[in-house]
Amino acid sequence: MTRYEKTINSLMKIRDKFSIGSVEWDEIDNGLQLVTAIMAENKALQKAYNEKKEMLEIHEWAFEGLRQAYENREEKEL
Repeated sequence: MTRYEKTINSLMKIRDKFSIGSVEWDEIDNGLQLVTAIMAENKALQKAYNEKKEMLEIHEWAFEGLRQAYENREEKEL
């Protein structure tokens, strides 16, 4: 269970002690919505980071291949 899931469960337990529609219930519900939004944003950012990291690794691999090919060509020309 992630840190956010634990926070959500704790907030839900606290929220359930209050009447639906009360100020306290609404404040806790707003907090739950905020935590849920943060979780979604975090997931999207993590996915984007992983995709960028993968692309960087592919580019590094391709660049290394080009560098080696260039070095081999230079050695053959000498």
